Formats: sequence, C-alpha cells, structure tokens
Amino acid sequence: MQQKLSTGTLLREGAYRIERVLGQGAFGITYLAEHVHLGKKVAIKEFFMKEVNSRGEDGSITGMTDGSLSYNYCRKFQKEARNLSHLEHPNIVRVTDLFDENGTFYYVMDYIEGQNLNDYVKSGPIGADEATNIIKAVADALIYMHETHHMLHLDLKPGNIMRRASDGHIFLIDFGLSKHYDANGQPETSTNIGLGTAGYAPIEQGNQAKSGEFRPTIDVYALGATLYKLLTRETPPAASELVSDDELVEDNLREKGVPTNLIKVVVEAMCPNVRKRTQTVRDFKNQLSLDVVPSVAESKSAENEEQNFTADEETIVGSQAVKDNSDSDNTDPKRLLAQKYSETFDVPLREALNYIFAHGMSETQRVIDNAMATERSAQSSRELGNTYSEPKTEDVEAWRKRDSFRPFSFKGRIGRLQLILSYVVGFVAWFASFLLFDIEHSDGNGGVILLFLACTVAFFWFLYAQCAKRCHDLGKSGAWMFVPFWNILLFFAEGEKKDNQYGQGTEVKSDNAAFIVQSLLLLSLGGPYILYNRDKINMPSGFDESIAQSEVNWYVDSARHDEVYCVYEGKRYYRFRSEIPDGQREIHYAEDDPRESFSGTISGRDCNGLLKYRNGDYFNGTISNDSTYTISNDSTASDAPVDLLMDGHGKITYENGTYEGDFKNGYFHGQGTYTTADGTWIYKGSYENGYRNGSGTEYWPKEKRKSYGAFLECNYKDGKRNGVGTWYYNNHTYRKCKFRNGKEISVIEEGTWR
Repeated sequence: MQQKLSTGTLLREGAYRIERVLGQGAFGITYLAEHVHLGKKVAIKEFFMKEVNSRGEDGSITGMTDGSLSYNYCRKFQKEARNLSHLEHPNIVRVTDLFDENGTFYYVMDYIEGQNLNDYVKSGPIGADEATNIIKAVADALIYMHETHHMLHLDLKPGNIMRRASDGHIFLIDFGLSKHYDANGQPETSTNIGLGTAGYAPIEQGNQAKSGEFRPTIDVYALGATLYKLLTRETPPAASELVSDDELVEDNLREKGVPTNLIKVVVEAMCPNVRKRTQTVRDFKNQLSLDVVPSVAESKSAENEEQNFTADEETIVGSQAVKDNSDSDNTDPKRLLAQKYSETFDVPLREALNYIFAHGMSETQRVIDNAMATERSAQSSRELGNTYSEPKTEDVEAWRKRDSFRPFSFKGRIGRLQLILSYVVGFVAWFASFLLFDIEHSDGNGGVILLFLACTVAFFWFLYAQCAKRCHDLGKSGAWMFVPFWNILLFFAEGEKKDNQYGQGTEVKSDNAAFIVQSLLLLSLGGPYILYNRDKINMPSGFDESIAQSEVNWYVDSARHDEVYCVYEGKRYYRFRSEIPDGQREIHYAEDDPRESFSGTISGRDCNGLLKYRNGDYFNGTISNDSTYTISNDSTASDAPVDLLMDGHGKITYENGTYEGDFKNGYFHGQGTYTTADGTWIYKGSYENGYRNGSGTEYWPKEKRKSYGAFLECNYKDGKRNGVGTWYYNNHTYRKCKFRNGKEISVIEEGTWR
C-alpha cells in the first residue's frame, strides 16, 4: 500500500514540488520540497495516520470520513497548524503556508539543514555543557509556548528537536500532539492527547481523566528525559519502570559519570509523582547552571563505556509498547582511535573520547605514536604517579605547550594575562603594518592594499585563536567566545589552574614569563615605531603647519577636494568630506584655494553659513557638497564651480563676469545682476533655473550701441527676449517692440521720454 507522495508531485497548484521524504510519524509524513517560484527548499508536513489512512494512485487520502478517528485528528492537526503559524520564536520552526489538498491537510515550514538530536547523539558523545545549552534553547521555546500561548507540545523528544548544521542553532518541531489549555488547565479540544513516546511521556499523559493532570509538568518530564538522552545517549526508562524503582534514573546517570548537579535536575524533572516533579519549564531552566560539578561516581572501565544507540523513538497513539534495539558502533574511526588511546595510556574510554574531540584525531594519533616510540606503557605511567584524569607523558605535555604558544592555533590554553597581552601586541602589530604600508597615501595601489588586507586577516585570526584558548582555560569550548556579554569574562574570570581536557593548567609560571618577555619585546619594537611615525599620518603635501597649530578651530586642505579633506584641530585628523563633524565650525582653506574661509554650521554634507572668497566675493546660505552635480547656467556662467550646490544669496566671479543675487540648487534663481568681465553689458532682473526668465533690464554702460540705444526693458523666456520690450535711446526717444525667440519682429510704438 502506497503511503508517501511520489517524487516530483506538485502541490498547491504547482507552487511546491516534492523531492523526498524526511520522516514519517504516527500522524504525518514530512517531505523535503522545493518552492518552485522562490527556488528554495522547504519542509511540508502532511496529515497521514499510517495505521488508519491509505493513499490512492492519484495521491488522495482514504479513510477520512466524517466522524472517523482520522477525520477528528485531521481537524485537530489543522487547528494546531494554524496555531503553530502564530508562534514566533527563534527556537521554534516557522510555518509559512497552510492548505488543503488530496483530501488531507498540509502545512509548510522552513527547511532546517541539519540533524535531529536523536541522530546527533549517535555521531559522538555530547559534553555536559553542550547538552545543557541545547536543553536551555528548547526550554526557552517551551516557556514561550506555555506562558504566552497556553500550549503544550506533548511529544517532546530528541527526534522532534533539530540542530542546524551551520551554527548548531536549535529548533523545536513536530507539533502533531500539541494542545491548547484553558485557565483551568484543561484541553480546549475533545480529542485524546495521545500517549507520546515511551521513555519521554509521564504516566499521567495517558490518563487525562484525573483532575489537574493536563498541565506543563508533562512537557517538564519530557524535557528532563531529553536531557537524560543527551547525557547518556540511551533511551530513558519508561515511566512505569520508575514507579517501581525510583532510583533507576539517578543510578543510570551516576554510572555514566554525569555531573551531580545535572543528575539532580533530571531526577526531579522525571519524578513519577507529578506533585513532587519540577512544576514549570522556567523552574527547570533556572536549576541548570553553566558550571558542572564532577560526578562522585568512579570512572567506569573501558569495557562498560560502550554507548547504547537506540532505534528511532516512535510516537504512540494507542499503545505504549516500544522496543529498544541497542547497537554498538564498533567501526567508528573516533571510537577505534579512542580505544587505542585508552589502551596506550590506560585511561577510561570516555576520557579518551574527550581528548580526541578537544585535540583532533591527527594530533591524538601523533601523541600515541610518540608515546609508543618512547615505550611509555600504562604501567610506567602509574609508577610515575600520574592520575587517570589525563595522561601526562612528556610527549603530551610537549604538544600542549606547543598548542598554547603557537600564535594561530585554536588548541591549548592561555590565561588572562596572556589574552590581554595578545590583544595589545596584536593591535600594535596591525597598526604598525598600517603605517608601514602607508595606506593613507597608497593612492589605490592594489598590491599594497592586498598586503594590508592579509595583515588584517592574520590579525583577526590571531585574536580569535587567543580567545578560543582562553575559553579552554575556563573549561569551555572555543565557540563560547561568540556568546554575547559572556566573552567579557575572558578578561576577568579566573581559569582552571589544574589540567583539563584542553591542555596544561595556566599555573605554569615559567611559560607565562616566557610569553610576557616575548610580548614586551615586540611592544618595545612596535611602540616606538608608531610614536615616531604618527605625526606623519595624513600629512598632505604643502600644508601650512602654522594654520593647524593656530587658534583656528578647523583647517581643511583641499589638495584632493574631489575625494577627501584633511581636517585639523590643533592635531591632525583624516576625514572624508562628508564626515566633517556636525556643529558650528570655522574653516580656513589652503592658500591655493580661491575660497578663504567658512563660518557657520556643518551638518552631514551640507554647510549653512557665510563662505568668503579671496577676491572679495561671498556667499551666504546653504552649500551642499556634491561633485557629481554639473551646473548648467546661462552661457555667461559656464565656468561656475561644479562642486557646490548653493541655496541663498551671494556674489560670485566667474571667468566671463560677475553675478550677484539669489541661487537655488546651484543655479541663478530669483533676482540677480550679471556684469560681464569687461563691464560692457549688465543684466538686472529675474532668473529661473539658471536662465533669464521674466522681466529684466539690459544695460550697455560703455555705450556699445552708441548709435541707437542705452538700455532695454524686456520680458525673457529661457534666456531669450520674448514678448514686449522697450528700447530707450540716448537721444531720449524710445521704441516699443515685439520679440520672439530673441529676435525683434515688429514695432508697436515710438516716441520720446525724459
């Protein structure tokens, strides 16, 4: 009987194309699909009860008659899918679409590329810190569901928790059994809540008839059981077993060497008596701590260390019988190497695995080879009085020292002092390279810039490596350096003085002294070099030292005015033109600049105030620096500056003449007067967008037109005479004419004037 949709099946009118099945549970099938229109991967959940429903050749679902068990659960599936679409939390998978098709219901989710925790624990041991962080992320999602939406998950287990491969982010998925509850703690729908999954469901989940049993403690139990699985890599015992043996969970955890504080958290969360159990997920999370307490249990032998990997844990609808098949993975390369390490140094297998995860397989193999080459056996290690917590052969110590003091290695440990010195040394070296390559005056030299970028990459790599090793000194993985605010502790927290899984303790004072001497030596070389060269930073050619040292607030050198300004305030600074600080400023320009000074307010790229020129010109108003803008005024103003957009009033001298009047967006606009350079022609009147527009008067002071006129009053359009104008002649006669496109076309009236 066909159950899954075929590869290539189109849903939602061709919007989604099925690629393959991701998983199937009691209530549905999850597919990997492609959003055809957006070209991205999505996950689609289809309601399908595999023990009840069947599928026809056309993909439609059978067994969904009104009132049937499957029909009732499908209605609940729809309701909870819609409720899930309203959940907005970083640790809950996001629902993006809902639709009916094939006689059943579907909802679409973001596709998470990674593993569920059930598969993740099979790939290798999970440390207590990592397990705690995973559970805290799940707890945050449950707290949001319980407290904000009054909604229980009811099927929490490792198989329903996804870990994204790219960054380890945790997502809670599969809300097939979830239910809302009212203020009295009762479910809002009448369908049975389902029995969950054996090992993760408390006894009361199968009996909702008793008062007060439908409450958050069901998810608390499952959360504790999930933490049990992460710590032991084994399926938790069924709830019925805990009734007859209330110390079973605690004994199993101690046998696995789980820290005692986590044992207490799990035992209280999985208590069969609901009233003695941890009551809320928030209380559960508060009991978790960052620092773990070592277990008092003795280390187990290597023979008892093998983990039991269980088959996929299955959600149960009507019965609670699940068979756990235990299989040992004896072909895993890490496990084989760990076994060899354990036999070589006579340490428990768990500690051998921890060493491999901390140092890598290749290095572990080198340590083993070195130990075998020196014929250091487990017996000789015990005769030297070494403990089982970590093999302390000379070879291992040599590798640890090498890790701690290799500048670009992410392995090993360093202390607070080494980290602080690393930052100081790193910044000194990076800034020295900045000066050495003279980046400020490289003028876009590609080779120089590439060398500086390489130094920058090396600088950040060096700092990240030191932070990772400092995290190791605190007993954490290097990834903790990216935890917000926690990374501040790297500079203040006291590290573990004894050896840990990441390397030799930082109490080795001789090594600290060597590191300090090396750092001070580099500082003694780099520091004076920076001090000697700092005054040469951003020194433009031909700049006037006396202006910079005077009482003038700001000095701007415009040697490269199309790109940057060099700004000085007693000391020398470098700024882009747009980055001149806002506020009241007085600016003095270089001597070869036609501008003399500016006094006013600077805001972003705009200046608002009085700009003076060395030839006596001025401009009072707003100036916007925009070198991409080209002014296209009247032909007599073709040589106007192209890097200033002016709004206001001013007097500006150009190559062909002088204009005094109003500006707008850099154009002559409003009332103004233009006089040619030789003084033989003057125009007083209206301008618009750089052209004569409106009424105005033309003068010829030197009587260029001696034979017939002195001035002309006329109307203008787009810089040309248009309309009626009157010539006033030197002999006190006048002539009123009509103009079109600059040409006189007719005489309207003639007479005399005084």
